[in-house]
Amino acid sequence: MLFKKKLFSKEIKKLAKKHNQFDEQYCKDLEEILIGFDLGVQTSIEIVSILVKKIKRKSKDFNLIYQELKKILISYYHNQDRKNILKINPKKLNIFFIVGVNGSGKTSLIAKLGNYYKNKNLKVLLIGADTFRAGAKEQIGLWAKKIGLELVCAKKLKQDSSSVIFEGITYAKKNNFNLVLIDTAGRLQNKKNLMLELQKNIRIIKTKLNSKINEVILVLDSNTGQNGLNQAEIFLDMVNVSGIALTKLDGSAKGGIAIAIKKKFNIPVKLISIGETENDLKIFDIESFVSEMMKDLIKS
Repeated sequence: MLFKKKLFSKEIKKLAKKHNQFDEQYCKDLEEILIGFDLGVQTSIEIVSILVKKIKRKSKDFNLIYQELKKILISYYHNQDRKNILKINPKKLNIFFIVGVNGSGKTSLIAKLGNYYKNKNLKVLLIGADTFRAGAKEQIGLWAKKIGLELVCAKKLKQDSSSVIFEGITYAKKNNFNLVLIDTAGRLQNKKNLMLELQKNIRIIKTKLNSKINEVILVLDSNTGQNGLNQAEIFLDMVNVSGIALTKLDGSAKGGIAIAIKKKFNIPVKLISIGETENDLKIFDIESFVSEMMKDLIKS
């Protein structure tokens, strides 16, 4: 994982040198660091407030402070079953409906997810239902060819996306696929039209095709930071999102958004994308995530 974990550790270490003890000013500066790493104002204040209740005033045991901070960060996902994070039954047809704004890395995420399950010996079909964006068909087509996955997509630009989904899922049922990954439109210029389109897509899947959607995954670009929360709010008004996928979680992203999202919406991050290749996808695990952030801080 390549997000700014070293910078996080470096900034936290500076506090110990600057203040030499756990006091009011230390706490104020810690809040600023947490806010700067995209945890959000309210979540950062809450984290420090919990920490104050656990650490004695003027304590100089910084290793204990770091251990408690780690526990608090992990606790935001304490209700999540990390052993079975994505709802999928290999013995049935599973449908993942993927949403997100254009440019968030949605199509690349879908390709990586397809590759992930292909490597688990599942039969995966991609459906290119973004029929509005010029180049969308070509982009998902290149990924499908590279990974070796079948693809159903629009015959022409601005084709009714629901007709593409209908064709794709019908094909998947006839040919015993295990998993369908649906790439959807992500334009926000006309929110009302996009909302109606996505809702129609889902209605077609549930009623006309009599099929269940296992996961509705919202893809967010990690680099947008707190703006990602605004995007999440918009899509939550449109569809029932079951999980978040964070993309571009590399050297320029800060990582705290994963906790901020869970805190605000109680929707977990389920996937993280950390690079350019089809193998750069990980199932999100909060303990590994926070441990990576704080690896240079805590002494065993």
